[in-house]
Amino acid sequence: MIDETEDGEGFKEFNDRNETWESNHIAIATAIEKISRELERYPKKTEIAAATGLSVRTVYNHMLAFNASGRTMDELCQLKFMTGNALNKIMELALDGDLKACRLMLEIVGVLGKPKKGGAQE
Repeated sequence: MIDETEDGEGFKEFNDRNETWESNHIAIATAIEKISRELERYPKKTEIAAATGLSVRTVYNHMLAFNASGRTMDELCQLKFMTGNALNKIMELALDGDLKACRLMLEIVGVLGKPKKGGAQE
């Protein structure tokens, strides 16, 4: 815990660290998304570090701290919150004639089961 002084230096120090943590988090998350799309796999910490300009140790420590914090639940809550937007986008693509999106939407709402290996529906 940071000891606050009368001039508020403790709060400023805490706020600066929090802003740094959040900036690092955004940079790391953006790099993970970009590299995952490019390489079609989850990136190595060295690749994340190179993409963000952070050290490998900073990336590693950030990921450890993120897993140990309640922020993981915050991220999951945000993802759940965005589910409706994702479903709307899938529906929009399906209505525009994207057959994969149409099939996915029908599977999500339970009209179609996932195909079995022999090609028959469940």
